[in-house]
Amino acid sequence: MKISERIFAFLLFAAFASEIYAAAVGDSKVADSVKFYVYTRQNPESPQPLQANVESVIRNVLNPTKPITLSIHGIADNKDSLMNILVKNAKLQMEDGNVIVVDYSEVIDNSADLAAGAAKVPAIAKAIADLVVLLHDNFNFDLQHLHAVGFSLGGQISGLLGQNILERLHHRLAHITGLDPAGVFFNASTPYDERLTADDADFVEVVHTNAGYLGFPTPCGHVDYYPNGGVHQPGCDDEQDPACSHVRAYLLITEMWLPLENQEMLVLKCPSFNSLDLKSCRWLNEKMGDLRSSGRDGVYYLETNAVEPYGKGAYQKEFL
Repeated sequence: MKISERIFAFLLFAAFASEIYAAAVGDSKVADSVKFYVYTRQNPESPQPLQANVESVIRNVLNPTKPITLSIHGIADNKDSLMNILVKNAKLQMEDGNVIVVDYSEVIDNSADLAAGAAKVPAIAKAIADLVVLLHDNFNFDLQHLHAVGFSLGGQISGLLGQNILERLHHRLAHITGLDPAGVFFNASTPYDERLTADDADFVEVVHTNAGYLGFPTPCGHVDYYPNGGVHQPGCDDEQDPACSHVRAYLLITEMWLPLENQEMLVLKCPSFNSLDLKSCRWLNEKMGDLRSSGRDGVYYLETNAVEPYGKGAYQKEFL
C-alpha cells in the first residue's frame, strides 16, 4: 500500500471512529438524562427515584416479582404530566404492581429543537431498555409482566423499546399501548425499525385520536382503535387548541381500563381503515382495551362523549 493510500485509509478510519465515539458519547449523555420514578400501592403519591443499577433497585420500593408498567410521556411533557398521573392512578387501582414513570424531558430541553429531540428516540429507548435488561438479568423479571404505555412521542419510543429488548433478550415484551403515537416526524413510510409497529410486543394496541395531524395516520398495532373516526374529537376546537384531540387519547385511558357501568366504550369491528363509521362497522360485545384477552385484531370504531364520562355504552341500541 502506498503512503498516500495509508494516509487516506487512516483518515477514513479516524473519521469513522470519531463518528462512533460521538454517537457513544451522545447515547451516554441521553442515558444520564433519562430519569425513572417508581410508584406502588405503598407510595401512590410520592414516587421514589430509580437508577438503572443493582444497588438502586435493591434499595427501591420497586418489586421486580410484580407487574411493571412503564409510563412514557409526550414530547412537551415531563414526569408530572397528567398522562402519567392518569396511567399511574388507573394501574394501581387495577393491580398490585409497579408503575415506573419515565422522564426524558431533559433530553428534549437540551436539544436544539423538537426535531433534534425526536431524533434521539433510539437513544431514549435504549436507556429505558437498559433498565429492563438489568431487571431481567439480575432480578429474574419476567417480560410477560411488562406493559409499556406511551403517548405521542412516547408511543414511538415504546416501539423502539420493544425492538431493543427483542434484540438484546431475544424475547418480546408482553404489551404496548400507544396513545396517539406521534405523527410529526413519523409517517407510514418511516422504516419499521424507526417507529411503532405490531412486531414490537406480543400485543400492540393503539388509540388514534388525531390521526394525520399530531398523531400517526395509519394502523400500526395488532388492534387500532379510532374513537369518533380518530381524527377530530368531540368538544375540541382543533384550530384554537391544536393539541386537544391529540391529548384526548390519554384522557380516555381511565375509562378504557376501568369502565363505568352502562357507559362502557363499546367497539365496532371495521372492514378497513378507510371505513370508520357506524354504517360500515359491526358491533361486538367488546370494550376498548379488552381485545388482548379475546385474541382479536384489526381496526375498531367507537363513539365517545365530548366530556367525562367519555363512554357512551350502547348508544345505538337498535344495532345491538
